[in-house]
Amino acid sequence: MTQVKLTEDDYTEDDIGELRGALTELLSSCTALVDQYGTGGTWTPSPYGILTELDDSADLFAELSRLLARSRKSVRRVGLRVRRRHLEQRCDRASEIGGENGHFPTDADAWSRTSQR
Repeated sequence: MTQVKLTEDDYTEDDIGELRGALTELLSSCTALVDQYGTGGTWTPSPYGILTELDDSADLFAELSRLLARSRKSVRRVGLRVRRRHLEQRCDRASEIGGENGHFPTDADAWSRTSQR
């Protein structure tokens, strides 16, 4: 499959705003988790023992996983929208320069013309 080469011009202001919003939300949520589970970026041990602390750490990992998945989904959604728009524009340009009725000759067309001779 051919890789689509995007440029900065392919991204609209709305696309950029959505990307930045998703990343800002991720960082804000991570900051809230740091405040919830630690002090100054240091894990705060549970006063109820190591088993509770392990449960807390599992909750932290689950929340981080959800946050990352949501952010990746948002970034992927924007990327797919930009790629789709880019490809649609390429198709529109190609049809403008295409042959009769937007038909582009193929190797099969050339073969059929030579076999008819």
